[in-house]
Amino acid sequence: MARNMSPRDFPNRVKASAQEIRDHENAKFATKVIEILNSTNFQEHIVPILDAGVDDYWLPIPRHTIMPPKLDFPPCQAFINHQWSVLEKSYELNASHVPLGTQAMSEQDGKRFPKSLTYKRYLGQGGAGIVVEVQVAGGKCYAVKRFSRRAEYLEAKGQLRSIKEEIEILKKINHTHCIKFMGSYGDVDDIGVVMDPVADCNLESFLSTFNHSEPNNRMMLANFFGCLASALMYLHYEVGIRHKDIKPQNILVKKDRVILTDFGISLDWSKQGHSTTQEEARRSPKYCAPEAARDQPRNRKSDIWSLGCVFLEMSSVLRRFSSSYVKMILEDRGRANFRDCPEGIRDAISAVRERGKSDNYDPLELQWIEQMLQLENEMRWNSKELQLAISQSRSNPPFCGICCNRPEPTWHDRFSTSRTHVRIGSPLVLPGAEARPATRRTEPAKLYDNNTKIWHTVKVTRDSSVSGAWISKRVVDLYRLQPFRTSQRGTLDMGGQQFVADTAVGVTFAPDTANETETADCWVTPASFDLLIGNTTNQSG
Repeated sequence: MARNMSPRDFPNRVKASAQEIRDHENAKFATKVIEILNSTNFQEHIVPILDAGVDDYWLPIPRHTIMPPKLDFPPCQAFINHQWSVLEKSYELNASHVPLGTQAMSEQDGKRFPKSLTYKRYLGQGGAGIVVEVQVAGGKCYAVKRFSRRAEYLEAKGQLRSIKEEIEILKKINHTHCIKFMGSYGDVDDIGVVMDPVADCNLESFLSTFNHSEPNNRMMLANFFGCLASALMYLHYEVGIRHKDIKPQNILVKKDRVILTDFGISLDWSKQGHSTTQEEARRSPKYCAPEAARDQPRNRKSDIWSLGCVFLEMSSVLRRFSSSYVKMILEDRGRANFRDCPEGIRDAISAVRERGKSDNYDPLELQWIEQMLQLENEMRWNSKELQLAISQSRSNPPFCGICCNRPEPTWHDRFSTSRTHVRIGSPLVLPGAEARPATRRTEPAKLYDNNTKIWHTVKVTRDSSVSGAWISKRVVDLYRLQPFRTSQRGTLDMGGQQFVADTAVGVTFAPDTANETETADCWVTPASFDLLIGNTTNQSG
């Protein structure tokens, strides 16, 4: 009998106007849901379903138990039956969420994945999901965080709200030291979030296997201080979020690059007008700020505390202690959490400082850590003060890579599609460089990948105090550029470091500040920047 019922059997339902639907706060996330209800002639249920939180992240819905109980009547079954006609039949990475039909999926290693993604290997656990490596047809590999769907409405509602919030936060983030969102998809069994890059390890593993005899490792670890501070300042002041769960396991290492990840419980306060919250459901107590234990409001300085704990562990390893040294000091005092053991923090800092005296250097980073690990929230530095202090520091090895060595970076990503091509007649030469002032500035740009025919976001540092044009090995490896050997050798002196290279690669990039492309043969170096354009002579042909 129920199958013969129609919308006329529900007289209390009133069809909403098109304007009411457009104005609903959930409408922009539910275009396919609205399309399904319109197609099944159940338009009067659009607003109730949107009110219940159902949106495109719910699709495909495999069974009626996931739908809101109050809507458990014929429209539910009609919705489930009709949804397959609007779901996508294939999947491409386009930095958005895509609900997929069965035609787009295939079984790989006992799990379902989009046919366009080839399963490679299991990577580990990430927040509430598992992380695996996949490969696209062009050969590039990505990390996918997979969430198994809940089967009941209330559980599904909470899970999908959390996943949607994480994805919407990831969409806002564009920083070289934060994980990059490539796209997400929905299947009947799972939701997958595709991210770049696939890391070599996390910071916890990096520190535990740290090789002190390798000089490049010390330089890399020292650079991580400035890079992480820069990423945190970007999140706090440019995007308007705080991470809320900074710990070594949520910091990735990819070659010489350090990357913040796992924004599953990040708070977006840009819509709230403030930066505190009384309720945080999931956080790691070891690195959590003292105000959390007191059940007091947390704000972005709570992130500063967590990063300060990580910095102290990094500092102890940098100064030739083991990665477990700080942990052992806390445990010797019967404590597991930093916030519960201020005397352990003081002893760890003192031990690192004493080792510095015996080696005739001052561990500069301890001054920042002391400012970050103030028990009272208001006494701590904010992320702008921290990043400024690090960027202005002078030490060997330097605490800030060239990629982040500026107090007021420009993070926006604009790209002019109107371009003229400027050909360069000889290697390591760019036009117009002789007119540039003797200052350093960094600007966003797009780097063209000849293999995939895709423009990738990079940052170009222009500095007339250095010579030639340089590109980091990280960027070369990341975009599989094709370097070549040269008969010459390039030398770069910067930040107390000297880099020598005999390998170059030709690149084409489009600066944000001009409607043209530039090409150059760049020396390949392990330094921590994307592209460095130095003082050159105009010899374009």
